[in-house]
Amino acid sequence: MGIATEVLAERLQRYTFAHSTQPNPYMTKPFRVETPGPLVKYFVPPERQQDYEYLVDEGLQVLLPDASPYEYDSIQDAPILMIGDSFMMRSRSGCSWAARLAYELGFP
Repeated sequence: MGIATEVLAERLQRYTFAHSTQPNPYMTKPFRVETPGPLVKYFVPPERQQDYEYLVDEGLQVLLPDASPYEYDSIQDAPILMIGDSFMMRSRSGCSWAARLAYELGFP
């Protein structure tokens, strides 16, 4: 996701609306979560899930200036509309495509 948002941000910066003269208000912090995979989670009884190898999910979480996670659905005046399926969202707060793009551009 990081490479895709970097490339998209670079392309968007060709347009005047994507030029921010303000310092980037967003921060990032790495995260790592180990969880059972979705197939194990939904199809294996809870008492047997520990028998399966956990999936490791690593990435960057985008934070607002107050250190709370960036939540794309709380931003009302963003100049970019992102449309996609459920893969555009992440179940972890601050880890969506919209959050990463906001971080790369320096505005929502």
